[in-house]
Parts: sequence; C-alpha cells; structure tokens
Amino acid sequence: MSVPKALELADAFAARTTPGKFTKLNRATVANGLRERIGNPFLIQQSQTGTCVTAAMLYGIARDQPLLYAEAVISLFETGACKIRNWSIRPDAELLDMPCPANQNPPFHETDWIILASVRDSENWWFDFHSERDHFAGSGSVGETEKWMKKAGFTDVQSDDGGILYTTLNDKDRMLRKALELFNNNYHVVLAIHHSIIDAQLKPHPKWSGTDHVVAIAARFEIPENRDSKISVPVFTWGTKMDIPRVGSLTCRQFLEHFGHYAAGKA
Repeated sequence: MSVPKALELADAFAARTTPGKFTKLNRATVANGLRERIGNPFLIQQSQTGTCVTAAMLYGIARDQPLLYAEAVISLFETGACKIRNWSIRPDAELLDMPCPANQNPPFHETDWIILASVRDSENWWFDFHSERDHFAGSGSVGETEKWMKKAGFTDVQSDDGGILYTTLNDKDRMLRKALELFNNNYHVVLAIHHSIIDAQLKPHPKWSGTDHVVAIAARFEIPENRDSKISVPVFTWGTKMDIPRVGSLTCRQFLEHFGHYAAGKA
C-alpha cells in the first residue's frame, strides 16, 4: 500500500496550472476526486456507461496499488496517455475533447470518466468509446479482464467460465467456491452475473439470460452447502460496497443460476 505517496502526487497535481489534454475536464475537480478515491476506492463509479468490467478491474488496482492508480489518472490528464506497468493506455483525440457525461444517475465524476473511458477507448480495436451512449463499445468480458489484469501486472491470473455455453449448477458451485478461495488468499476477484439478482428481481429463465454485469468481491462470505439456503455476497459495483441481494433475499441456487464466471489475479 502506498496511500500517503499517492496523496502527495494528487496534491502536487492539484497545485499545477498547465492545461490538461482532456480539454473539457477541470484539474481541481479531477484532483479532488482522485484524493477521495485514493482514500476510498469504493467510490469509483461507472454510472450507466456500460464500463462495469473496467470499473471492477480498476477498483482492484486503486485498492491494492493506489500509487499506480494515481499516476495513471494524473498522466492521462496531463499527457493524454498513461502506463500501468506493461499496460499502455492511449485514448484517441476525439475522446480527449469529450466532456464528462452529464445527466447521469448516479452522477459520473470526471476522475472516473478520465480513466474508465480511456481504458475502454484504447482497448476497442474496432469500436470507439466516446460517450455514455456507446454501450456496445463499453461492454467487455471477464476474459478481457483477465487480459487487462496481466497487462496491469497482476500475477497468477486465472479465470473459469465452465468451458461450455451453459454450465451445470455443480460447475457453478465449484467456480464460485474457487473464486471465494482465491479472494480469501488475497486475489482480486471479479464475477460475471446477471444484474437482476442485485435486487432479487429474478429472471424467469436464467439458463438463457446469460450475464450482463461484472462486480468485484469486496469481503469474505459463506457459501451454504444447502443450495436452498440464503446467501449474501458482498461486492463492489456502481461506486459502493453492497451485498447481493441489496434488497429482499436470494438462495444459493438462485445466485448460481445468475452467475456466469470469474477472473482473478494477485496484485
């Protein structure tokens, strides 16, 4: 952990006055948001831009390597590019001239926009990502997160999607237990889920629903042996730490039905 050094960088960044490469963003706003996120990475918020994979992976970097996170945000603002270890992030000129999306619920902070949009834009070899409307370009996969983790210097990166189109509940039980084991051994772990389980609004046919959201495990939890027993999974998503389900209740069976795969790496 290097929180004090990261905060020193943020203070020095705030004190400079040269114009940034992101022409529509404000240095003081970015600096203030950076300080807040160095102290509390749960604040990283993708809003409604479809960058949940990016946010879940970036949360792990900010939590475990705050100095790298701070250097990346500052370098993007001041030079229009950054490196996180071996991972080169360089958004195109059009993104550099885009404002932070407005009228988002919840609001999108400039500090999050500068790095989430830059990662997503620089990794899109076919589709550009320039606004909150670019949901297809903003989407990603856990396999993509595995690739990004390796670029960003995470070690022993691994993932599991069961290997076929639809895995059995036994497969998913094994995968979830492995994901939890890795988290308990200090890995950063992200899970692909269907968003409907966040508020226990279950899909009628989960087998065919697939996954459409990515979260990061935020704390230890118990997986019941009886699949009809209740489960509560603490995660990071949407700028906060929450339990799945956030409201109502969920059985282990229901969670597994709406869970797809995981990726994990050690910082």
